[in-house]
Amino acid sequence: ITKSLRFRASGSTYMSRTPGSASGRQTFTLSLGLKRGALGTNQAVFSATSDGTQSNEFLVYFATNDTLRIQQTVGGTSAGQIDCTTNAVFRDPSAHLHLQLAIDTTQGTSGNRLFLYINGTAQTFSTYSVGASINTWVNNNNAHAFGKRADASLYGDFYISRACMVSGSQLTPSSFGYLNTEINEWVTNSASAVKAVVDAGGTNSFMLEFEDGTSLTTLGNDYSAKNNDWTLTNHS
Repeated sequence: ITKSLRFRASGSTYMSRTPGSASGRQTFTLSLGLKRGALGTNQAVFSATSDGTQSNEFLVYFATNDTLRIQQTVGGTSAGQIDCTTNAVFRDPSAHLHLQLAIDTTQGTSGNRLFLYINGTAQTFSTYSVGASINTWVNNNNAHAFGKRADASLYGDFYISRACMVSGSQLTPSSFGYLNTEINEWVTNSASAVKAVVDAGGTNSFMLEFEDGTSLTTLGNDYSAKNNDWTLTNHS
């Protein structure tokens, strides 16, 4: 992956999109490369909200202790929704991680409803709660963002590369890359192979490569066949 987009908390940078229709709210996979720029602060990686508040929000974020948390609130509470916190902490700003969140709330077994993979390895959780057959705010026709939460707080400080959404499918890491055992490093699949995976997804799927630096508008272009472009704010 040759390009990435830099998010700076000090500059309130974020990227946003509002889907035109709901598709894949219960089942989806989010995949992205991420390299941290600052540690020890709350930083939103990805969010979706129905009303621009924390009361009705889906949020993936780094906490002040550098764990990753995935939460959904409805009516101001996460009870019966989603509340997951990793055992692992992520404190290496030199590491470029592959982060993959794969959700299917229709799964009968609770432990199969949410998987978080870092470099292809399934993470364990100190807190894990995912309600059965709930609809997330993700892939609904409401505001989505990378780099900030719903109420314009928790701005992120990191690089993001090849950000993908596959709506309608809970995928395993092999859809996006593999662990090269000779060098013990995660290696991404080719852009064309990942595009084929995204193109096979539902209406709200996308693949952001950040390759066309002609303008801030072209940097948010969707490289998949879905044409779900994103809008950059406060980037340069």
